[in-house]
Amino acid sequence: MKGSFFLQDLSGENKQECSSMNNRKWPLAVVAFLVLIFIAVGSFISVRKYSCFAYADWDLAIYSNFCFNAIRGDLFSPLLGAHFFGNHLNLLMFLVVPVYFIFPSPVTLLIIQALMIAGAAFVVYFIARREVGEWLGAAFSFLYLIHPGVLFTCLNEFHPESFFPLFFFLAFYNMRENRTRLFLLFMFACLLLKENFALTTAMLGLYCAFSQKKRLGWVVFGASVAWFAVSTGFIIPALNRGVIGLAGIYPDFGDSPASIMVNMVLHPGRVIDVAFRSAKMVYMLKLLLPLCFLPVIGIQASIMALPVIAQHLLSVRPAEHSILYYYSIEILPPLFIGAIIGQRLLMKIGHRILRRMVVLLVLLAG
Repeated sequence: MKGSFFLQDLSGENKQECSSMNNRKWPLAVVAFLVLIFIAVGSFISVRKYSCFAYADWDLAIYSNFCFNAIRGDLFSPLLGAHFFGNHLNLLMFLVVPVYFIFPSPVTLLIIQALMIAGAAFVVYFIARREVGEWLGAAFSFLYLIHPGVLFTCLNEFHPESFFPLFFFLAFYNMRENRTRLFLLFMFACLLLKENFALTTAMLGLYCAFSQKKRLGWVVFGASVAWFAVSTGFIIPALNRGVIGLAGIYPDFGDSPASIMVNMVLHPGRVIDVAFRSAKMVYMLKLLLPLCFLPVIGIQASIMALPVIAQHLLSVRPAEHSILYYYSIEILPPLFIGAIIGQRLLMKIGHRILRRMVVLLVLLAG
């Protein structure tokens, strides 16, 4: 009899486990369905725009030309008039070259872009599931896929910056899961993607130092700052040889990375005046409103976006503070993490208020 009772209890536990696993499958299935729709629609519209000559900028041509020339061992960009990496250190583009070799067409880049952007939604789900639960995790994935900054990035030619959400989310997720090697791998991928992402990984290092592993966080911070200094101060200037400069982008602060950084530190009033102009505040509103301003509540995480936000708001190029271009994708990953953390904090506050209300009602009833 005891054995039979034991088997009954064991079968009951198995049923609960199976039920729990099935419940966790549904939100993930919803996310997978949304991702497939995004890839299909995003790829179709992008390819359609390409076939109708609807791309008006140079970026798709520049990156397609890079892949075409890199296959032949030539890294000079005739469209830029300089070495390709004299513009930006998009070193991770070398991973795209073999795919381009098999499918040599600009369409390949557009489809890769849609795949990479959509793939980040899965990691958003896993991050949010850990913090706020399965169905809210699926909701955050949906918010990511329909955010205007994400949609316009997918439809705005091809840019390797569109890979950033996937790598940054993976770095953050593995940091939270204490998978140090994978955390460093994806952090390193962010560094190789573009030189200014070192600013965001530096902030990620600070987040790690103050929330999880102090020594690891400071190592990431130091490595990121060092890479940013070397890439912007030496490698890029040596490769572009003055052909591509910063004089027209930050005229209020200087014409070299060093002078720009120094003047920003020495003249905070000028920084505030340039960054807080009305058009730029409207842009920030467009970034935060689809997230219900949750990144403001989860400021300890969303602050990781601050250096890149400053980079774009202090620029005189209108595209850098417009939701219609790809620059938003450089800002959004930390903001989404901040939104998830903000939601978790709201839930904790809500539970506390609810518990206090219950205690108060019991006391009043007594």
